[in-house]
Amino acid sequence: MGKRTRVSVFTLLAVLVAVGVGLYFTRPIDIDREIEIDPQDATTYYSRGLAYGERGEYDLAIDNFTQAIQINPQYAEAYRTRGISYGREGEYDLAIEDFTRAIQIDPQCAEVYCDRGIAYERKGEYDLAIEDYGRTLQINPEYVEAYYDRGVARHHKGEYDLAIEDYARTLQIDPQKAEAYYGRGDLHYLKGEYDQAIEDCTRAIEINPRYADAYCDRGSARCCKGEYDQAMADYNRAIQIDPKYGDAYIGRGSVHYYRGGYAAAWRDVHKAQQLGSGCSEDFLKALSEKMPEP
Repeated sequence: MGKRTRVSVFTLLAVLVAVGVGLYFTRPIDIDREIEIDPQDATTYYSRGLAYGERGEYDLAIDNFTQAIQINPQYAEAYRTRGISYGREGEYDLAIEDFTRAIQIDPQCAEVYCDRGIAYERKGEYDLAIEDYGRTLQINPEYVEAYYDRGVARHHKGEYDLAIEDYARTLQIDPQKAEAYYGRGDLHYLKGEYDQAIEDCTRAIEINPRYADAYCDRGSARCCKGEYDQAMADYNRAIQIDPKYGDAYIGRGSVHYYRGGYAAAWRDVHKAQQLGSGCSEDFLKALSEKMPEP
């Protein structure tokens, strides 16, 4: 799936602030004063935790959510937001513990199952992630992120047809979700369905003209079809958007190879290697047979 980025619940503390505590996140001093007035008010610690989370100070956010939980051990949303903060710190086991506790307190909260699914997915535990996304959808069948995230997990597991179904359902609910078009396009490419891959990647690019991954995948599909000029243009555009995109250099190097530009192919291979992207041994062998490595 290239180096695809995705919007995660672990980046959404700002939304929780906006819907949960109004302007607290812009007034930390006011929160401190409120705590001085009533140090046993769990919601005030929770609000300050959200404020710190919004500012990316996750350790302080965790401390404040913990204070809220100590005052009110049944505070499901404090467990959830502490879990989100642990996730942002890469502490997925601790995040899962908190999400599980939130579920025990409020088993009908669809969002927290999705949160836990993302944490499982980040750990590579795709079956558990898929199970949690399914629970989310049992509670809320229109939860678009759960369809998308389940598609990603199935994508990683190699369950291509099921993943395509989830991406398609995502797009039925949210036709502007470029990531779902890209994900489905990537699967069509992996299945050798190059025209469909090109179509989906093009749609992703129409929604997000700076979607480097979509340009790269479309270039790969076009290269497989022998459409080298169009493939070259796509790889060049991906590199223009992200000059450190190693896979795009590898793709462009393959176009140079098929066109007989072996020196240019080696330049792109070396650039990709400098960026940490590896080329297949088969490609390197074929290129070396045409021109020894400079």
